[in-house]
Amino acid sequence: MLITYWSMFVERELCSDDWVKALQSASQPLVLDVGANAGLFSHLVFCLNPQAEIIAIEPLPAMVEHINALKQRKKMNLRCISKAAGRASGEAMLESHHGYDGTSHIRLSGQPTDQTFHVEVTTLDQEIAKRPVLVMKIDVEGFEEEVIAGGMETLSRTQFLIIEAQNAARRDRLTRLLGPNWHRQKLGSSDCLFTRIKAD
Repeated sequence: MLITYWSMFVERELCSDDWVKALQSASQPLVLDVGANAGLFSHLVFCLNPQAEIIAIEPLPAMVEHINALKQRKKMNLRCISKAAGRASGEAMLESHHGYDGTSHIRLSGQPTDQTFHVEVTTLDQEIAKRPVLVMKIDVEGFEEEVIAGGMETLSRTQFLIIEAQNAARRDRLTRLLGPNWHRQKLGSSDCLFTRIKAD
């Protein structure tokens, strides 16, 4: 699989000392990669801490193949869930302008086209055992609120959340949805890092 310099640059933009140092010093931490695409963030996590346990959630069949090939090649402790994450379990329409490859997004309405296909939907709370999550990355092309709604219990056990938020209005909306127990900072051009505030 060809990983371009630009793709690696985008993933590196997500780095900050806060979560990177915590990941590097942790013993077998659990990391979630929601909207994993080809697994670039999962690979970055593995490079920072090869002992990390990674759960990647990705509905595109071609991307799941890339992730599983990466897992075998690097001998990563990784489990790939080939579903979309959302508010509730069921089925959704996924739109991809490149067929079963590349960038895609969930469509909540409209008629099927030759660029859509149905995928199984699960929730974070349904898939993730009741264990602490050190880092969670969510990049699901505008479906982030739905993922959060289906993962509030999992998020209550999460220390760092990296999430795509393209503009100030979206960042504020996600902040309100997550609640008051998080500190927010901007990462790169379009992502935010939310760090859970420790109770006194």
